Amino acid sequence: MERDAAIDEIFDAAIDEILAFTTGDIRLALRVLLVECVLLEEELRQMRAASPTQLR
Repeated sequence: MERDAAIDEIFDAAIDEILAFTTGDIRLALRVLLVECVLLEEELRQMRAASPTQLR
């Protein structure tokens, strides 16, 4: 599967930002990503619960 170069640049910039925020600590960067993923999953769950027929 091919990705657009612009998407790769966005991903690289996001990774650079996270690493800068965590002062290069990879373990902390992974923790930040995990926490963000959990928060996004909860937000999606709440949205689905509010509108069960539209967000499946």
